[in-house]
Amino acid sequence: MARRTGKIVSILTLWRSLSFCGITRKKISNYNLEQLIFINKTAKDECSISRAYGYFTINTRAMKSIVFIRGKRYIILIALTLDGIIVAEIIEGSCNKENFQAFIINQILQMNPFPGKNSVIIMDNIVIHHDEVLVELIKETDGKVVYLPPYLPDFNPIETAFSTLKVWFKRYRDFVGICDDIEYLILYALS
Repeated sequence: MARRTGKIVSILTLWRSLSFCGITRKKISNYNLEQLIFINKTAKDECSISRAYGYFTINTRAMKSIVFIRGKRYIILIALTLDGIIVAEIIEGSCNKENFQAFIINQILQMNPFPGKNSVIIMDNIVIHHDEVLVELIKETDGKVVYLPPYLPDFNPIETAFSTLKVWFKRYRDFVGICDDIEYLILYALS
């Protein structure tokens, strides 16, 4: 301040002046909660409903012997906002860059321009999310893309939704085992 104004002012005087003007020091937030769309994926196959715990006598290891058949694998792509799950898409098989790109283009690109509601997409820091074409499409709609730090999926609140979904599948594993329409079950569990 001395270089700009030629006056020497103590930090305490500067602090009092700012306080008098009603200016306080606050942590800066880049985005409002209403602006955020969290996107992630999870998988469902026969492995996701198998039991992890059992009852056995003391000093005996709890073991099970089964014939493991993976069966069909389903990928569940979800977009979550402050209002809850806004979009869920189920893909049979595994997810690749093309499937993920189609999900974003068909379901998410109807977002509002920044700084409006649902204008910031937050994704994990994995390879299929780092598609330059996809990022350009989002930026053309005046949206923003934010990547979570590597190896920290707990920063994404959608992980709680996935945990609840997997608990539901394990709780109703008998019903899941006899149902033919797995996509209906997934959508029912998400509702």
